[in-house]
Amino acid sequence: MEEYLNKGKEILKLLVRNGFEGYIIGDAVRQSIMSLPYNEIEINTSATPDALKGIFEFTKVEPFNENMLKIKYYGYDFYISTFRLNKHKDRKAPSQIHYSKNLNDDLACRDFTINTIAMSPSGKIIDTYGGYDDIKKGIIRPIGKPKTMFADDPIQMLRAIRLVSELNFKLTNNIKKGIKRRKKFLLDADPKDINWELSKLFKGKYYSKALNLLIDLNLYKFVPGLRKAFALQKKNYSRFKKLTTEEFIISSFVINEEINEKYVPLAEENKNYNLIYDLCLANPKSKYTRFELYDNGLEVSLSANLISWALKRAPKKTRKISAEYQNLVIHSESDLEFKRSHVEEIVSGDYVEFIDPIMQQVIYKVLNQELANDYDVIEAFVVRRLHELKIDVDTKEEYEYRKEIVDNPITIDNDELVNATSEEEVAESLKRHGEIIKDYTQHRLDMLERRLNEQERLLKEKDLQLARLEYETRHKQITKDVESLVSKNIEMLKEMNYLGNTQEDKLELSKRLQQVYLDFIREIDNKYGLNEVNNEKD
Repeated sequence: MEEYLNKGKEILKLLVRNGFEGYIIGDAVRQSIMSLPYNEIEINTSATPDALKGIFEFTKVEPFNENMLKIKYYGYDFYISTFRLNKHKDRKAPSQIHYSKNLNDDLACRDFTINTIAMSPSGKIIDTYGGYDDIKKGIIRPIGKPKTMFADDPIQMLRAIRLVSELNFKLTNNIKKGIKRRKKFLLDADPKDINWELSKLFKGKYYSKALNLLIDLNLYKFVPGLRKAFALQKKNYSRFKKLTTEEFIISSFVINEEINEKYVPLAEENKNYNLIYDLCLANPKSKYTRFELYDNGLEVSLSANLISWALKRAPKKTRKISAEYQNLVIHSESDLEFKRSHVEEIVSGDYVEFIDPIMQQVIYKVLNQELANDYDVIEAFVVRRLHELKIDVDTKEEYEYRKEIVDNPITIDNDELVNATSEEEVAESLKRHGEIIKDYTQHRLDMLERRLNEQERLLKEKDLQLARLEYETRHKQITKDVESLVSKNIEMLKEMNYLGNTQEDKLELSKRLQQVYLDFIREIDNKYGLNEVNNEKD
């Protein structure tokens, strides 16, 4: 903090050397008096914005709002504004700022006494409105009449609540009355100014006290898009306090089922805010499938669950979601043993458009444990899919062999034939080259045979898996149907008084009937017999 403040004093001296007055004012001075940290330094000067741009041409200067420039000075941000002369302005008309060369004119235009204390280049404190005493008393007191100042600049109402959140100060009664009378004017405030105040409000150490004021003074109803979120936060504060600022804003989007562009700047510090929002709406109970966990990642899934929990739409599942995510076979495409680059090797450029959908199928099947995350298994699946699409492919082995042939092509040594001096030498040369061609042809045939055998093995294994699945499905259905039939028979016999009242009689009859039905069904439905599937396995 001391280094930051010293750099601020350097700026003041630079302004003085250029013939202007300059003072540090606002939060930094107030926080220094209270021995509290601060994140920014505001400087007030008699230099106009154009003059400031000339003085600081050696560094980055950008407009922050209608009366303020943001300047980067040796790694620190400073917010510099020109002394103002007018205090009141028309909210609904373009602002016309009248500049002054007098610090006191500007102080009269400010909001609260604790924000009017200025510091000179030498470190001297200038306290025109008794802000120092108000800091010691812990009160927020206005400059002028609140109902007038809030009508002219409604963002000051939100700033008063923000100061409570940061400092734990009390609002004077006239401020509270002014907010109650002028709260509707907050609807006209600049969204950028609202975001600026909210970003600080949410991070305040005494935010719960500030939230109570927002609700009690009904000011929350006039913060566009956040009304429902504030109301729920007040009701379920113990849950909402677990949310970050970004998550609170996302929760407001979820409540309204709409992303409010005004508050995106507050949410986008979390780069995944769109994913979190979509997941909260798509799965409000946080019963995430393995595919949702894979697509969104652990961080997004946990954040979405926390928001749904805060909104009382789902239980908190931090451990469960973390465990389920860790148990995924893969967490990204790069975890696949047979990668996209391998597919690209066996697919020509004419068919690259098919790579994305095929990789998506691979990911789905690996996650669903229909395919093992094994190079050969995935390669066989990809090759089969490409064949189904009528696309010629080379397996890895074929690709590498073909590359070897290209790099080391089979050639006939014409000089050897031309220079032969006898028929025996010609015949010997042709024989040698014939052996090379024969070896190459045999290699291709062997490779094709291995490929066919592998395909046949995989298809047989797939058929066996399907047969088992059909059997299990059929077996479950038969068991369910038999239980239903037995239950109906028992009830019918009981109504006809053919069944005793003892539990033993019911159990014995149930077993017998169940066995009769099962034997009968198996006789007429041998296709789904267990022995048939087991034999195929053997």
